[in-house]
Amino acid sequence: MKKTAALLLTLLLSLPLSISALAADYPDLDESHWAYDALIRACELGILGGMPDGTVQPSGTLTWGQYLAMLGRAFYPTVCDAHSGADGHWAMPYYLAACEAGVLQADDFLPVASDKLDMPLLRRDAAVLLSRLLPQEPASPGTGSAFVDWETLPVCYREAVSAVSACGLISGMPDGSFQGEAPLLRADGAVLLLRLSDLRGGAPSAPIPEREAPAADLPASLPGEQSPSEDPDWRVQGENQAKYLRLFGSADQRRFTTKSEADARMKEVTVPVWHLDPSTGERASSTCTFTIHEALADDMTAIFTAIYEDPEQFPIKNIGGYRWTDAAKGEHNCGTAVDINWEENYQIYDSGQVGAGSHWLPGEDPFSIPADGSVVRIFAQYGYSWGGTAWAGSRDYMHFSYMGK
Repeated sequence: MKKTAALLLTLLLSLPLSISALAADYPDLDESHWAYDALIRACELGILGGMPDGTVQPSGTLTWGQYLAMLGRAFYPTVCDAHSGADGHWAMPYYLAACEAGVLQADDFLPVASDKLDMPLLRRDAAVLLSRLLPQEPASPGTGSAFVDWETLPVCYREAVSAVSACGLISGMPDGSFQGEAPLLRADGAVLLLRLSDLRGGAPSAPIPEREAPAADLPASLPGEQSPSEDPDWRVQGENQAKYLRLFGSADQRRFTTKSEADARMKEVTVPVWHLDPSTGERASSTCTFTIHEALADDMTAIFTAIYEDPEQFPIKNIGGYRWTDAAKGEHNCGTAVDINWEENYQIYDSGQVGAGSHWLPGEDPFSIPADGSVVRIFAQYGYSWGGTAWAGSRDYMHFSYMGK
């Protein structure tokens, strides 16, 4: 089986590439990108697909289903074909194939199941998947200890991280860390897959840099799956029953009725952000912590990481999430809305009365959220509405809500 899969990938990798023609199809990818050649090659091979809007989104986060599909197509396609009629999630054939190929194992410590294929894939979990496809025996657990954050890595992951580090698959981040809890980027996923192909004896791949890009971004699409805008109803803007089920476990429930009920469903999340020194214009990497509905915690991690990794590097001073107010009917009571940089992104009514904040001056104040910027775009891809355009009667430029309220 391994010989058949290796032969298939070798044949694919030996196909002539029309790099310039392909690149022209992806307006968000140019030759200056660190993983340009790897992304073009992965798209040419059909391992990675472009988005419906014509972009390739190199900084997009890979889900479990997406990366299992990429691995399956590259290394054990006939096993995937044998499960092509599987019911359920679009990635179910790849999940079943991974189980059969030993990439997923019985009593696995990995946090994936057939009903969790839309979860973002973390770097540490990707290391385990890749290690199970290596052609040699894993390295000893101490080999990866050079990473500066090694002691924060759960013990169950250390053998795999050591293995992929020892063979040169993963070289870590520029600051010497591994960042195992960060989601895996599309660019990283393509690079790692092609490196693994080389280790397994595939044809030489396009030149791949010795480093990986920083951590993660949005979920994106592969051929045969759906993009965020085409995902089930819980990824479209506005209220619907799919969102009610996701948040409350009932298609008939729209809000929490008591503070205690709401408190029990909240989760604290910490996300990466850029802080800005207004006097110098210099940005510094930092984090913000806020509370959100537990069902949306992964969304928040992916969204704010995407904003952090976007070339705009939008600076964030503060993020507000869940807060309970007895008389309120808005989404902050549900933990399904966030406010960003509230002083510089005010709420203003059509009458001219200001409800909160002091101004909104995109282009002048760097903390004001541009209507055409990365923050609005990325939230929209996850089905969140922006208060700057979402409803009549007022503008709430700081506000992003899951059900459009």
